[in-house]
Amino acid sequence: VYPLSGLLYCGDCRSSMARKPMTIGGQTYQYYICGGHKRDAAQCSTHTVRAGELERAVLDGINFHIRSVSELREALEAVSQRPSQKLEVSKLTRRMDTLQKELESARETKDSLYRRYAMGEVELEDFQQFKRVFEKDCQKAEQAIAAHRAQLDAILNSGDPASPWIKYFERFGRVEELTRAIAVKFIEQVNVFEGGRLEITFRYQEEYEMARQFLAIHRQSQSQLLKEAV
Repeated sequence: VYPLSGLLYCGDCRSSMARKPMTIGGQTYQYYICGGHKRDAAQCSTHTVRAGELERAVLDGINFHIRSVSELREALEAVSQRPSQKLEVSKLTRRMDTLQKELESARETKDSLYRRYAMGEVELEDFQQFKRVFEKDCQKAEQAIAAHRAQLDAILNSGDPASPWIKYFERFGRVEELTRAIAVKFIEQVNVFEGGRLEITFRYQEEYEMARQFLAIHRQSQSQLLKEAV
């Protein structure tokens, strides 16, 4: 089992990358090529990349990501030590407030429909048709509110510099060799694009992106506070 077995995919056709030897000038090298191209040359291009170069690039990517996580943790610590500069949650929930108003409006319209039907102002067939429409609107608004609240909670919770996922990366320090054990501990998937560009999806990628989003929102909020102070 090679270090990146089962983790490499073509970035264009999403096929697994296949490892194969190539002999050049009497010397044999190991390469990765697109599995889709190997099965059918018309399906995709080769995406040929030398195994050693690819593995070194992935190793560099891992160490760069570890440094990024450490820098992220330092930034989160700086934010957590400034209680006077807390996030303005009301600004983050502006979209949720809009959705809540839409939900209340749909509910009020539905209640009004019931009253008009009870008073004989609306026929049964019309009442049933409009009722289905308003119930669907209410359901959509409730789902959107729940999804937005969950996303907001995830962003706010990601601001903890002592999060387990941060410790998970930092405990490795610098990685000197790309072994199979290291690869599966750090990486979910590597996409190889034509021309050699790599796209690495690390473990805890979502938590990492949420933490970056938390910092971006915080900086935006503080910038706005400074403008208002001036």
